[in-house]
Amino acid sequence: MTIEQLIYFSTVAQNLNLTRSAENLYISQPTLSRQISLLEKELNATLLYRHPNKKLSLTPAGEVLAEHAADILTRIDAMRVAVRSAASRITGRFNVASINFFYPEIYDLYRSFSARNPDVVLSISKYDSDIFRQIASDDRIDLAVGFSFDLEKNRNPERLSVLPLYTEEFLVVMSNRHPLAGRGDLTMRQMADYPILFLSNIRTPVVDELMDCARRTKGDDASFHFINNIDSLLLQIASSDAAISMVPRPSAMLIPNGLAVARLLDLDTRFQVVMAWKKDNASPALETFLELARETFPGTPLPSPLVFPEP
Repeated sequence: MTIEQLIYFSTVAQNLNLTRSAENLYISQPTLSRQISLLEKELNATLLYRHPNKKLSLTPAGEVLAEHAADILTRIDAMRVAVRSAASRITGRFNVASINFFYPEIYDLYRSFSARNPDVVLSISKYDSDIFRQIASDDRIDLAVGFSFDLEKNRNPERLSVLPLYTEEFLVVMSNRHPLAGRGDLTMRQMADYPILFLSNIRTPVVDELMDCARRTKGDDASFHFINNIDSLLLQIASSDAAISMVPRPSAMLIPNGLAVARLLDLDTRFQVVMAWKKDNASPALETFLELARETFPGTPLPSPLVFPEP
């Protein structure tokens, strides 16, 4: 007895007509009749009453076989689905290196990936600097998420592919007690009159422009300092009536009460948040993650050179 024979008999049991059953099965009627006869011979039982008007009906043995065949075929279909699912299921570990910043959609992406791939262990490591140098040098890292200005400094174009996600900006942060608090948009010249704090891991054209402006404006009296991490920087800003800083907007979202935020009028502070991965990474988990990234950020282009949009 074969699965094919059970399929043939179940079809006949449903139609109770050999011609219609053969058409449904895309075989000839003699072939179908021969297979039913072989099944009856193997089981030593008559399965069908063949009436003079060519109508068919099930014998008691045929009714029993029809019931069991339906159950067997249902189980076989379920088995096929389960096996295919197991064969295509992604397992293992997926390691993400991320710059230490906050953005809700990124974390939604992490949650969606884990929900869709429960057998994959998602590991997220936070770095304060050199995020793209990390992935270029460490084969354990599958994907890096960070800022475009770091990528432009450290990217090895021969090894990495890049997916821009969205455009961000630097914001000015200061204490609510600061003389510039509440003035709305500011200029570099206004910032240069006060001690400027920078994150030590972020050296961008924005930082360089501000430092140059402070030197031109204040000369040797220009005051700027580099702080190791965002938490320390925000605490120092909150406790000072004079210090001022610029931080990426995702970091500014974490500011405690007592801090004010403003934009710069005379400097383009935009940058992109990007994902990068090694071109030779053939991990199925990586491909799934990138597909989800494009779903999460519908405007995400395919990997391409970084281009800042016009205002």
